[in-house]
Amino acid sequence: MATPNPLEPVKGAGTTLWVYNGKGDAYANPLSDDDW
Repeated sequence: MATPNPLEPVKGAGTTLWVYNGKGDAYANPLSDDDW
């Protein structure tokens, strides 16, 4: 299970890490909305 990133902007409850669709690398660029 992913650990929430405290530096990541909040996009809404349950929408950032929990509904991550795997099309991009969230850990490579957690501040970018690309491929999310």
